[in-house]
Amino acid sequence: AVTQLRPAGFWIRAGALLIDVVCVMAAEMAFGLLVSALVEDRLGTAAARAFRFLASPCYFVLLHWARGQTLGKMAFRIRVVDLAGGPLSFGQAALRHLGSWLSAVILGIGYLFAAFRADKRALHDLVARTRVEHLT
Repeated sequence: AVTQLRPAGFWIRAGALLIDVVCVMAAEMAFGLLVSALVEDRLGTAAARAFRFLASPCYFVLLHWARGQTLGKMAFRIRVVDLAGGPLSFGQAALRHLGSWLSAVILGIGYLFAAFRADKRALHDLVARTRVEHLT
């Protein structure tokens, strides 16, 4: 049985996102440096660009789908679940990530939903029918 958990608010989610952004950027930089040290042609540049393009979606979608948590969410002991409290489907994880881009593109206002809504759901949570909860 799934236990009802407390919703995670704006600031704890922002802290988790900061950790996640640093992790993704570090991976992108490390891969770029490795490729540039090994390959000095357009293929290396293309590989580094492809990795930068795919790193963020793969990180967020795969971790939310497989574990309900990214490294940042693990650090803050929060997780993403569907509205019933169960794990996300791959489609929900992908839709949530696309929704997070929408939340960011509109000047971050989509993220602020979590600060002002009683259920603490951001725009991308509403789009994907998910919520972020504290672990017990």
